[in-house]
Amino acid sequence: MGSLYLFLKKVYYIVLNVVTFGRGIPVTINNFRLRLPARHYRHFPADYEKQSFDFFKKHIKPGSTIFDIGAHIGLYAVFFAKISNGKVYAFEPTPSSAGVLRKTVAINHCENNITVVPAAVSAAAGKAVFYTSKTNDVSTSNSLVAFDLGDEHKREGSYEVEVVSVDDFAAKNNLIIQALKIDAEGVELDVLNGARNTFLNDRPVAVLGLHPFAYSNRQQTLSEIWDKLAAYRMQVQMDGKDISKESFCSNTSFVYDVELIPQ
Repeated sequence: MGSLYLFLKKVYYIVLNVVTFGRGIPVTINNFRLRLPARHYRHFPADYEKQSFDFFKKHIKPGSTIFDIGAHIGLYAVFFAKISNGKVYAFEPTPSSAGVLRKTVAINHCENNITVVPAAVSAAAGKAVFYTSKTNDVSTSNSLVAFDLGDEHKREGSYEVEVVSVDDFAAKNNLIIQALKIDAEGVELDVLNGARNTFLNDRPVAVLGLHPFAYSNRQQTLSEIWDKLAAYRMQVQMDGKDISKESFCSNTSFVYDVELIPQ
């Protein structure tokens, strides 16, 4: 029964792609309308990460240069491109996800605004082992960290990927960054370590996704992340409200996002 369902599902998406001439399916997420490739148009709920969308709508200015770290299949990248008409650098090291990301960029006619960078982001440029999940071809749990969440996100394998840092990439491309979305699946501290100049000199806003389950020492790592943000003179908020270090470090959520505003 499972095999038949998967076969029929595959046929359905093939037919849907044909009848829509490969132009994707219109969807509306947080009142933002875009097209997603037929196979993935139901991937996000209509209120997906609403607080982050509202934060970026409020803080991103026209013509901004934005880093989308962990771009996945392009929802945020297209959102950033449309609301800013600026330049978006979408970092996605998973080949299958990057392929869908490029389709999403194309069907939304954002080729002039979005540059897909097939690399992971960490503390320094180089190469690293990237671990993949077998859940599906656009898994959101692929990471530079070898965590295993059991059968639901069981590790499929690993391969070598290019790694860049925020500061090195920005310097090489002569960029001043106004906003970042950081969804790095466990290497948040490394990303921040490689973005010192950007945060101190460019003073961008950001949304930082935290994945405490991936930290070998949850409390220590969260404390180090907080201290790093304090050193960068960033105001930390959750759902639009200031939070303390104690609240930040004691949060028991599996994953959670915080908003960062230059002090």
